[in-house]
Amino acid sequence: MGFRRDILLSKRKAVLFVIYESQKRASAKWDKENMMIVGAKVRREFAAEFKDACKAAGTSPNAVIKKAMADFIKSHRADGAE
Repeated sequence: MGFRRDILLSKRKAVLFVIYESQKRASAKWDKENMMIVGAKVRREFAAEFKDACKAAGTSPNAVIKKAMADFIKSHRADGAE
């Protein structure tokens, strides 16, 4: 029928998301044109410890990494801008 139904279950309620194939294609195209994955290879134990620390702090690994990248860029700009 051109769409997929995803049901996400939480402790309180089930939520039904209807994801149209056209929307998935449009999102994938936008991501391909505008997004990039930045990765690092680390030991499993280190990664698990990092994920646990992020969870304990109430944040996500992605948010921590993005903030670290933004802070680094701000303090090391090649053009000297603030």
